[in-house]
Amino acid sequence: MPPRKDPHHGDDGFHDVEPLEVSDAALKEIAEHLGRTDADTIAGLRHQLTNIAARYRNWDGRGPKRFTRGEAGAALEELVKLDRITGPDIMRLNGRAEVAMIDALWARYPRGGVIKRLAADTFSDEVLRETARGLRKKMEAKGGADKDREVDWLIDKLAALYTDATQKEVTHHNRPAPGEYSSRSATPAGQFITACVKVIVVEKPDKPKSFDSYVSTALRRYIKRKKKK
Repeated sequence: MPPRKDPHHGDDGFHDVEPLEVSDAALKEIAEHLGRTDADTIAGLRHQLTNIAARYRNWDGRGPKRFTRGEAGAALEELVKLDRITGPDIMRLNGRAEVAMIDALWARYPRGGVIKRLAADTFSDEVLRETARGLRKKMEAKGGADKDREVDWLIDKLAALYTDATQKEVTHHNRPAPGEYSSRSATPAGQFITACVKVIVVEKPDKPKSFDSYVSTALRRYIKRKKKK
């Protein structure tokens, strides 16, 4: 069975996150997008971004989400090949496959006790096998790239921070002037959020990001989500 160990980091996806380190000068540049750069604003911004960064870095690229849908599907495919599937077998799956199985079992047995039942191996082979096969089919049917839920969460938090600080709604477009186009957001809110993302997201050497277009794409998703509410 594919190992539980995270193939990208060599662990189960839990770690001590790198704390946010940002200078007062950098915070002042970010605060300029809010229209004020006084000491209280800088201090408040540092506090808010430190908290947001800690939560994001604990999540981004770690834990169950670090495993791709393909890796989770491969684990489930190997699982159903076993002569008998046991509760402990589920607990040994990689993080994403394990969480998917537990969620599916919770949906079938909403009264709870799923974790205890898996540990005690009281689920039948038939139930576990049927659940695993159903999940495998769903994963195959979805196809395409995984949704970038981590950055969407980050954009939501930074948008709320901007609105709280300015009492203005977040807007976004990529037209700094008539007839011109830029990969960077051309609105004050978009520029504030882009600047924040640049200090929060730890860039991976093997996957360098174009932060301007990366945030612009996420902002477009944010605007669409807001319109649906």
